[in-house]
Amino acid sequence: KMMFVCTKFNTINKDKRRCRKGDKVTVTANGNSKAYCKKNKPKVTSTGDLSVAFTSDAKKHSKGGSCRVTCTEAASTGTTTAAVDDEVVTRVKGYIDAGTCGSISANSNCGSSATSYYKEITYNSKRVIISSQVPDHTAEHDAITSNPTPAVKGISMFSFQSWRQGT
Repeated sequence: KMMFVCTKFNTINKDKRRCRKGDKVTVTANGNSKAYCKKNKPKVTSTGDLSVAFTSDAKKHSKGGSCRVTCTEAASTGTTTAAVDDEVVTRVKGYIDAGTCGSISANSNCGSSATSYYKEITYNSKRVIISSQVPDHTAEHDAITSNPTPAVKGISMFSFQSWRQGT
């Protein structure tokens, strides 16, 4: 269990209720997101993943804030077995280690031969999302106008800094 608390907090935002017009901090915990702005200090407890995002309109500066994530309760000590990486995860970790994640490529597996793949992992203290960009259902089966571009198998990787329970 962990807690995100700001002891000092002040952002410039003209929408005090929804924080849609200026700087804000969005905290996502236990699957729920909430935006904080002006002098409304975040104090959020999470039993799972916790992410914090600062968004600025870059117009005016304020005093900002002083925030901290702390463990409030130890993680369970149950025995866990490390998961074995599949071929795609092993390949993506290799790309990350080699520093070659700056570009996206595709191959000739197009049309109906493309395979759906989606997985989220934590690697090097970052959340990584791996996707083949192919849906796991018949693509555009209910579209009013069909997409003339066939599905192309490729891998996209996104990496986010986040805090995870137990890490």
